[in-house]
Amino acid sequence: MGATVLMQEYDSVARPGEASRRTVQILNTGPVVDRFELDIVGEAADWITVEPSQVSAFPYEMAEATVVFSPPRSFDVLAGTQTYALRVMSQEDVEGSVVDEATVTVAPYVDYSLRCSPTTHRGRLSGRYNVLVGNKGNAPLPVRLFADDADSALLYRFRHEEVDVPPGRGVVVPLKVRPRMRKWRGTDTRHAVQCVAAASRGERRTTELTWLQAPLLAPGVGQFLMASFAAVTALVALWYLVLRPNAASQATRQVTGDTAAQDGGVGGASGDGGPQPSAGSSSGPRNSPSGGSSTGPSTGPSPAAGGLDDSDPQGSVDLRLPARVPVSDKFDTSTRYKVPKGERLTFSSIFLENTANDSGIIRIQRDGTTLRELNLESLRDNPKTLSGPFVFEPGQNIVLAVQCVTPGKLPGQAAASDCTPAAAFTGTKVPVKP
Repeated sequence: MGATVLMQEYDSVARPGEASRRTVQILNTGPVVDRFELDIVGEAADWITVEPSQVSAFPYEMAEATVVFSPPRSFDVLAGTQTYALRVMSQEDVEGSVVDEATVTVAPYVDYSLRCSPTTHRGRLSGRYNVLVGNKGNAPLPVRLFADDADSALLYRFRHEEVDVPPGRGVVVPLKVRPRMRKWRGTDTRHAVQCVAAASRGERRTTELTWLQAPLLAPGVGQFLMASFAAVTALVALWYLVLRPNAASQATRQVTGDTAAQDGGVGGASGDGGPQPSAGSSSGPRNSPSGGSSTGPSTGPSPAAGGLDDSDPQGSVDLRLPARVPVSDKFDTSTRYKVPKGERLTFSSIFLENTANDSGIIRIQRDGTTLRELNLESLRDNPKTLSGPFVFEPGQNIVLAVQCVTPGKLPGQAAASDCTPAAAFTGTKVPVKP
């Protein structure tokens, strides 16, 4: 007739790393003594066993066995309910064999790690780290991240303050460290930072990192600036005390010589050695084609027809092109400046800035030709100066082309919808003929 299985519990609880036991009874429903083979089938058969694996029973009597639950402490066995079955094979009545199903609930456990990379960073305005949280448990782990230093001299910004780490996986969270007060000069200041992860279940994890705050002005910059200021002061004094008076004297002598030469030419035409006519008198009027009188040719220069006067002085140029570009996978070239006719602009340097910490690409173009291309991320907290010369002819366009990927966000401000980089051009303009 076969067998009947009687379990004390059809829903057991098993804790990873521990063994738990449940008793089962096998009733021989046949008329003869029978031997039964016992084993476990199902998704949890790797860590569920039955002892003993064989039992014998007289007709209409019971034999006992024990089901042992031993889930490993590993993320391979996830927390939750799993199904298994006890199979009882009769030797006397194969068709009377039975399979009795039950469930087991694997309890969750918490085991995770926390570390930072790099452990030490040096910077003037900020330090960047990656915080790594690894979940060795068998259930998803919600974690909240904190950071602090003993002197409360730093500000911290995690890209995500709360993360949910899957079992057997790890999550990397970027961390940015900034000083509350800037350091202008001196030696590096060492800040010891403690990074903390607090799980919703289980104890906290901590790790240490170090940020070396470098001064904004490198050693020797102060002496260089003072020496530069003294040199500029000396050049200005030299100009006003020596060069400018000499230039004025030479100009006065040149005008006096030109006037004397004109007066000598008039006197030579009127006679040889006799008295010359004064500036207010004349031996007779000279008729001009228009019917008026003329006192002689003009001594000043005249510009060429259709061009600029070659005597026009050169001038310095300071040009700033601020962009406001929406998010797009294409380059926006609406920020531009057209060089006026009759001028050539030569820029010795171009200063690029990304104050809002945007993400994307910025290009300096001459019309459709790209002169320089940089990632906006490389300008975060570190503006760059491009050294020239960069020459733009009359009628050419100076283009600030921007591909906006992610607009930045300044502390204390709402997220922007546009990227707002800018470029400042410094150089000179030279008049040219068309």
